[in-house]
Amino acid sequence: MPRTLRGWPWRSPRTILLGALVLPICAPGCFPHVLPPPEVHYPAPPPLACVPMPESSCAAPTPPDGAAAPGEGEVLPIDLPTALRLADSQNPEIAVARERIREAFAQQQRAEVFWLPDLSVGPEWTRHDGQIQRFNGQVVTSSRSAVFGGGVASLNFDLAEGVFNELAARQVTEARRAGARATANERLLEVAISYVDLVQTYAELVVNEETLKNAREMYSILDNYVKTGKGALADRARAEVEVRARERERLEIQGRIGVAAARLARLLLLQSDTLLRPVDPALVPLPLVPEEAPLDLLVKQALENRPELAENRALALAAWERWRAAKISPWIPNLSIAYGSGLYGGGPNSFVGNFSGREDVVAGAFWRLENFGLGNAARIAESRSVYNQATLRQDSVQAEVANQVVAAFRVAFVRRRETEVTEKGVVAARESYRLNLDRLRRAPEQGRPIELLQAIQALAKAQQEAVQVIADYNRAQLRLYTALGNPPLCALQQARGPSSALPASPEQKPD
Repeated sequence: MPRTLRGWPWRSPRTILLGALVLPICAPGCFPHVLPPPEVHYPAPPPLACVPMPESSCAAPTPPDGAAAPGEGEVLPIDLPTALRLADSQNPEIAVARERIREAFAQQQRAEVFWLPDLSVGPEWTRHDGQIQRFNGQVVTSSRSAVFGGGVASLNFDLAEGVFNELAARQVTEARRAGARATANERLLEVAISYVDLVQTYAELVVNEETLKNAREMYSILDNYVKTGKGALADRARAEVEVRARERERLEIQGRIGVAAARLARLLLLQSDTLLRPVDPALVPLPLVPEEAPLDLLVKQALENRPELAENRALALAAWERWRAAKISPWIPNLSIAYGSGLYGGGPNSFVGNFSGREDVVAGAFWRLENFGLGNAARIAESRSVYNQATLRQDSVQAEVANQVVAAFRVAFVRRRETEVTEKGVVAARESYRLNLDRLRRAPEQGRPIELLQAIQALAKAQQEAVQVIADYNRAQLRLYTALGNPPLCALQQARGPSSALPASPEQKPD
């Protein structure tokens, strides 16, 4: 036997014990793959605020300071980027998903160091009284004591399971990373849509403010006409009904503002009585994804970027590694190595003495067939089925992703066309109101109050429809952007197909 092994002196089995003691200590520095997991850094939420927002003729201005819904909590201004950042850092579901990454990484570390032995150190006392058999077969009565003080390093592992479990653990870690991104995307989408709901409700309040102002002005004109004998009591009563209806509508919108603000505050983990108020100057279209982008390229972009597909793909690859381990396990031996070294002493009855050094080495290799091989066959069939399920699930997820992209794109496309129509409707309704108001003021005997009332109601309806269409368009754009996997905005025109393929299905691979 050579005196050195890779430069280290080979003196006695004690060197093995020393290596077993030192190796776990230096392993983190000698083997980079077992370092503690680094801090997980995630990209900031998508820069939605950087997207150009063209002004719209039906955009609603910021509501006046006194128009917010009543509430006991603090009124806080908020915009969409701030809401997304708060959700990214405070939402508990996102935090749990990211913590699962650390759990999977720890399991991966444990799988990567399976070849390191277990070390047991400490004293052991043994006392025997009664019958015992000698090495030659003779049975005698004995009373003895013994003490052993030292350490034992033992290694027992299945080579096939150890190697393939490490590969599977790495895939599970990747799956957890992708799953955390998917969870973050879902929660951020929920926050963004809740923010749009809040902005929409405030815009409806602004429309109500204008409508209520117009109704009060109409009532004031008709009231003056009644006092001067130029108007009818029925017309003034009809105007008063409109004023009361708009005041009731205002209270109803204020209630919905409180509900929308509470829902957004809950998602951001803020106090439930906090009244959030959007700082956006207007409710305008949010064109995240250009309409001229070909739909088939958008679908490919989604199949490339969606973390749900990456997560399921990694889980399928982990199932593939476990299937390989099950198939090769009966043909690869299990290894068992144990080494103990320390002081050993003893004597008859309770006497303990004659201490001296002691070393024991046990090594073995054996092949194992579970239940005469039937258990192995069942394990192979089980792991094969798990892989089959993952591949089938991948097809289902791909179909769902494509459906989400197409549905959101269609809705956004239609709503954008509706926006152009509603803008023209608002312009026409505003002009109709102006002309009817001017005629009623100049020639009350020629003007008809019912026409001004109809113009007020038509303008309110056109503005409400415009607000609803723009809000629906923004929600569809947010859903489409999330369905694409939240890619960089500049990459939407550079779509590619899925780049990571799964291994062939078990039916196409030999067992």
